[in-house]
Amino acid sequence: MTLSKSYCVLPFTAAAVDGQGNVVPCCRWYPYGITEDTPNIKYGLKNARNSKFWQTIRQQMIDGEYPTGCKICWDNESKGGERAKYRMKQKHIFSDNSPYGSITTIDNSSTKLRYLETGISNLCNFACVMCTQVDSSIIHSILRPGEKIPKGFHKDNENIDDDLSELQVLKLVGGEPMIEKKHDELLEKVISLNNNPSNLEIHYHTNVSIFPSERVINCWKKLKEVEIVLSIDGIGDTATLQRPGNYVWQDIEDTVNKYVQLTDEVNIVFSVNVVLTALNIGQITDICDWLYNKVEKNSTMRHATLTPIHKQTHQNYIDFRNLSKETKDRIKEEWKAWEATNPPVLNTIVSDLYTVAKDVINEDGLLAEPLTRELILEMHPNAALWKHFKEDLSLLNI
Repeated sequence: MTLSKSYCVLPFTAAAVDGQGNVVPCCRWYPYGITEDTPNIKYGLKNARNSKFWQTIRQQMIDGEYPTGCKICWDNESKGGERAKYRMKQKHIFSDNSPYGSITTIDNSSTKLRYLETGISNLCNFACVMCTQVDSSIIHSILRPGEKIPKGFHKDNENIDDDLSELQVLKLVGGEPMIEKKHDELLEKVISLNNNPSNLEIHYHTNVSIFPSERVINCWKKLKEVEIVLSIDGIGDTATLQRPGNYVWQDIEDTVNKYVQLTDEVNIVFSVNVVLTALNIGQITDICDWLYNKVEKNSTMRHATLTPIHKQTHQNYIDFRNLSKETKDRIKEEWKAWEATNPPVLNTIVSDLYTVAKDVINEDGLLAEPLTRELILEMHPNAALWKHFKEDLSLLNI
């Protein structure tokens, strides 16, 4: 079986549903590949994956062409380093023990769904400043007071109507999945329709402020694995710089402790995703130390992913690339001092966060003037979130 240079398995075996109901091959598609022809989940997942939009994507890959929505992967691969590995990791899909199931032929049709990513709704208790009102109910309520909050993602679990019998991976994002009752119902539905739930993995992207219900935990006990992907962008008092909301830091500490304890009953592994911005680049070493001591020393850590915020105009005022040279130089000196202490985390998976941060800190931004606290508060489109939660960014040392 000959693969083209642009081939990726996901348009053939996977699907991702965003906060507006768009159905695309993966989560990296959203910034560049949404068009008026993008199918919506309200017409059903099966219809979406068999639409002309999806057929075009698959044919482009068969022909060696590069679909527009794949821009992030192509750009990262051209740069090399840690961020280049995403599509390359999919090449194991032809093995019998692949999480996506083995494939013996490639044609312009969808196979049975092996990987599904969706949010449950945009219900959330956080108002992360790099997020949007589409993905967070609390952001919508602050920016559009008095307006009805859209449901987002798949509005009804009946829209998930594709063949789930061979589903191997279900990735749940948000909103915050643990506060939405529909999540419990979807989980039970997926398990009931799966040929072998003991081979099914569930991956959660969660702010870990809320522990799941007993109903959910009972479902987890039937699964091959539950991956808890910690969405954490700061530690302690600095956590609310990037992720203000209706919580306190102790909620995070307590929930993570409970998850670690639950590993005695459920096969739980941990990963972490950190969104790198000007608000937290100076705290990367603190985040690494906390994750190592709280999680990696006591359980299994699979991945540590640092995602540099997209270099786009509407994110300019929290983009680390727009920090002054003096601020970047100071941060790098602090990093050198931290490395000199030889912290144990340097030899662990969590250190991948630090590796990527060092790789990207010198990238150039788009602003003509460097960021200041005053400029961030004045110009960032989500500045109302800081004001609502009385965050003055006084802990931000730039």
